[in-house]
Amino acid sequence: MTSLLSGIRANSQSPGGVYRSLNDPRLFEPTPLRDSLDEALTTYVSSDSRPRRDAPTLSDFTRRVHGYEILNQYVVGGQWRALALASESSIIETFADDQRTLLKYWVYRILALTQMGASEVADRELGRLEQVSGLKKWPFELRVLRAQVPGLAHGMWIKSVDRLCALLRGCRRQADQNQRVFRLSLMLLKCVVEMQDSSLATQILDQVTIEDDPLVLSAAARMYLQLGGIPAAERLFVRVEGMVAKDDKLTLMNRALYAVAAGKWETAREMFARVHGECPEHLAAGNNLALCDLYLGQPQAMLNGLQALMGEAPAAAGTSEELVFNYCTGLDLHYDGAKLRDAKAKKLVEVATWAEMYQETYDDEEFVGNIDVVADSYVNADEIEDAGDIDEEELLLQAQAGVQSIPEQVRTFLGYLHLNLQAGKVKDLTYNYEIQFPRLSEKYYAKSSWPEPQYVAALVNDDGLFLILYRELYYRHIYSRLHPSLEIRFRSFENYCDLFNHILNSDGPTDLELPNQWLWDIVDEFIYQFQSFCTHRSRLNKRSEEEIALLKENSQVWSTYSVLNVLYSLIQKSNISEQLRAGADAAKVAGEFGGKLLYKMLGYFSIVGLVRVHCMLGDYTLALQTLENVELGNSRALYTRVMACHVSVYYYVGFAYLMMGRYADATQAFVHILTFVSRTKQYHQRQQVDAASKKAEQMYALLAIAVSLSPVRVDENIHAYLREKYADQQHRIQRGGEDALDVISELYLFACPKFITPNPPNYDAEVVEPQAYQLRTFLREARLQLVVPTLRSFLKLYTTMGVDRLSGFLEMEPAELKNQLMVYKQRCRQVKWDGGSDLLSGELVPSTDLDFALEMDMIFVAESRVGRRYADWFIRNANKVQDLVVVLEDRQKATIAGKPQVNTVVA
Repeated sequence: MTSLLSGIRANSQSPGGVYRSLNDPRLFEPTPLRDSLDEALTTYVSSDSRPRRDAPTLSDFTRRVHGYEILNQYVVGGQWRALALASESSIIETFADDQRTLLKYWVYRILALTQMGASEVADRELGRLEQVSGLKKWPFELRVLRAQVPGLAHGMWIKSVDRLCALLRGCRRQADQNQRVFRLSLMLLKCVVEMQDSSLATQILDQVTIEDDPLVLSAAARMYLQLGGIPAAERLFVRVEGMVAKDDKLTLMNRALYAVAAGKWETAREMFARVHGECPEHLAAGNNLALCDLYLGQPQAMLNGLQALMGEAPAAAGTSEELVFNYCTGLDLHYDGAKLRDAKAKKLVEVATWAEMYQETYDDEEFVGNIDVVADSYVNADEIEDAGDIDEEELLLQAQAGVQSIPEQVRTFLGYLHLNLQAGKVKDLTYNYEIQFPRLSEKYYAKSSWPEPQYVAALVNDDGLFLILYRELYYRHIYSRLHPSLEIRFRSFENYCDLFNHILNSDGPTDLELPNQWLWDIVDEFIYQFQSFCTHRSRLNKRSEEEIALLKENSQVWSTYSVLNVLYSLIQKSNISEQLRAGADAAKVAGEFGGKLLYKMLGYFSIVGLVRVHCMLGDYTLALQTLENVELGNSRALYTRVMACHVSVYYYVGFAYLMMGRYADATQAFVHILTFVSRTKQYHQRQQVDAASKKAEQMYALLAIAVSLSPVRVDENIHAYLREKYADQQHRIQRGGEDALDVISELYLFACPKFITPNPPNYDAEVVEPQAYQLRTFLREARLQLVVPTLRSFLKLYTTMGVDRLSGFLEMEPAELKNQLMVYKQRCRQVKWDGGSDLLSGELVPSTDLDFALEMDMIFVAESRVGRRYADWFIRNANKVQDLVVVLEDRQKATIAGKPQVNTVVA
């Protein structure tokens, strides 16, 4: 699966079970030593010649609480491994009830891991930390780091974008947060650049309010340079030079970077050399100076400069991936063969030896720093705590009150649901989900939401996977019973991202097992909420300016690309297409994931979901192509395991045929599923039958349109229902004219899917309503088809008829009538599906039982009558008579015996 989805939060626990506190040693993983120098040493230096690179270890540190001054010194010196180990020691030795201090130390720990390239370790430790402490208690820096980690660890930049946007929204609601907003915006830009979407990055940067701060202006200008916006960068650089001295290091670096962007390497080299001369340990200036030498055709000067830099700042140079890479590149250009390898090995060992000594011992009194300032410079945040953070005691009281407000019956249900989910008891989960959850919803939450997930977390020991599934039910209930706000829609999307990432991005198949009905509802609800969000977003006249601003900022939330990516990823992960093609040999091609029922059914339901999405987007051909491996009409097909899925397949197949003008195929699909629903609804749960009945009403309306435009015989029971409910509408359609189009429009708008547009609307212009557009498209086709029922109603009364006579009945000129007859001929021949796997294929056949020939001005009519199926009618009524006879005989026997008999109603 691509990185479009947001990253999964790590929910793994150690074998010991639930983590007790913020200083639980099981929260930590061994601190790795992974940097570019270590990789280079492995490549070029034999194992017996490598210097010791595992110093220091945790044993080198005294198990004690290290002061902030020590940790700040490690930050300033770029000593990230020392910072990681010292912060780990400090966390373990700090009292568990001092959560404020512990969370500050966690900032240092996660910062160190991300800076030393161990973002995956940071991701897993943050996941465990979330199980112990809620996000509301976290310092702002820690939440910023949490936002960055998915992109750094797994390349899932969209997840980082989502989290950064959430932080931005929070900052914008508070006053005096401009600097924080700007820094978060720059971080957001970096994520977008990593996603290789430079146009979106430029749009974001253009909308950012830039303060009159030299460092802030320089950062924004350099970002413009990275995006290719040289004129915009130049304007900001000019503003900076008006605030600081012209010979300041900041000004010189800005000029040098601008010269690089303009291709003026000699000018850039001069500026970098001035900065490097004033500050020899300035890593960026020295590295860029060496690159200028390379581009000016002086590789030896490049090597000399990098070697000097390594000698002046070995600790930073030894852990700088860019510098080590550039140095190896310079050696590649200057040497060859064995000499090249020897030179590389010699210098790498030398640098590693220097970097080995980069852990010095600092006494607490040697450095007095400010944690706020230091943390700000590295994690792009200006404060440790949010100004509006709630007191911890107040949070605890709120949590206790929230848990106590949950009814006892609901708490019992959640406990059993949690236990059954952990044990993988699918039958018990089916009862919990299909019986208990609807009953409790109706009893306690008919007009309100289920308990907040943070309160439920206390009942299930903060089980991350369970809470994801609970939130899925929580948000679904809000959508079905209440009116979801824009924030709820955003949160629900994030929760779906967490769920699908857990399923798709794990190293192996997840152990999660869910009932088929729940799996279908997950896919179906995911698509419904996507459609609902698109509709909500397009109604600009009902949106406030604040909501429109949020929609503009979060254009990737519920994007069409994200939704399609999920569905296609589930199909690909499960190998469901290959399994369906293989038939009886499906197990051989299922693969590791497809062999699990969870992945198999999710993949299959995703195929059906794709049909729905393509229909909502108006791509009916692709919708039918998606079902190329699904065998319609097979009573043992997988879609028959869930009634809603079965109904959905035929509804969207029938609708796609209707929009393509294949009315006979649409009629066949609708009749098939309507007959199934009418005969089997007594065997399903009430809520399933209710949903199927609503969809059946829509299909009856579409069937009335199809049968009116292309008359054909249908099942007797279906025909009786149509005659009972839609007789007047069908009669008006057969009469033709504008009145017929009005009736078709009314039925169509009642029964069609909710159409959407694939892209966000233009918020500054009038929005094109997709529902109206699809209606106009259908009416253009229906207008031409209306000639069929009108002419048929006259032609079936005669075997021969003159053109003049028929034109008199229709009140039109004979020449126009002949044109109409030719249209009738053409419209009465349709492609009809022949039962193969390709729903788009078929044979061109007559779609009506009445045909004619036109010779000169005489019409010869031929009607091919299809014999009625009397056998079914006689069998059905014979059974009714037999049942009536049995009832009467029982009554007679009861009367003779003198016993009272309960009246029985015969159907």
